[in-house]
Amino acid sequence: MISLILALQAEVVKTVVTEGNGVDYPKEGQMVTVDYIGILNNEEQIKVDTSEYGTALTIKLGQSWVMPGWDLCIAQMSLGEKAKCVIPNELTLGERFGKFDVIYEFTLTKIE
Repeated sequence: MISLILALQAEVVKTVVTEGNGVDYPKEGQMVTVDYIGILNNEEQIKVDTSEYGTALTIKLGQSWVMPGWDLCIAQMSLGEKAKCVIPNELTLGERFGKFDVIYEFTLTKIE
């Protein structure tokens, strides 16, 4: 999982949009399924929405399958929760998106 030093240098800001069940939280190494919308936090407002592809995304939490900011945000969510996460550039894919924070809205739909 992401190092504590890196996590302290770049903070993920999570805002709950819809409460989850408050009981089931994913653990590192578990498979999780999320629907998400991603928007670059700049003038371009480039948007990626899993509903446009008709499928959610399933990942293994904490195993570097996705950008570090995703792991940090999703690990704090309970099953069914919808949350908006502002992920700083350092915890995204870095220079690939430019030097912009990325805003993601996740819905945690499944934990295995």
